[in-house]
Amino acid sequence: MVRFSYGSEGWLVAGVGNWVGENTFTVGDGAVTLGGPLPGYTSFSSIGITEFWYAIVDGDNRESGICTISGQFLIRGDISATIVNGVYNDVNALPI
Repeated sequence: MVRFSYGSEGWLVAGVGNWVGENTFTVGDGAVTLGGPLPGYTSFSSIGITEFWYAIVDGDNRESGICTISGQFLIRGDISATIVNGVYNDVNALPI
């Protein structure tokens, strides 16, 4: 399961907002199709903001950065950091 999150506690701390967590089955490094909110979370579209700090969690791998939401898609912008196979990278980080 891959989770996206934006909020005042937990995954990422960012300005203002509520907790967001959505499922996706997207594979690869392009736009991510959002699959609806996780139990106990809300969707990106419910907040009414289109630019977010995000985190992707895929098993033990992690990615964080800035994204834009367009309809049911999360479009990655600048990727600020990743952890892949236990290796942290914040220089030229690539999508997981």
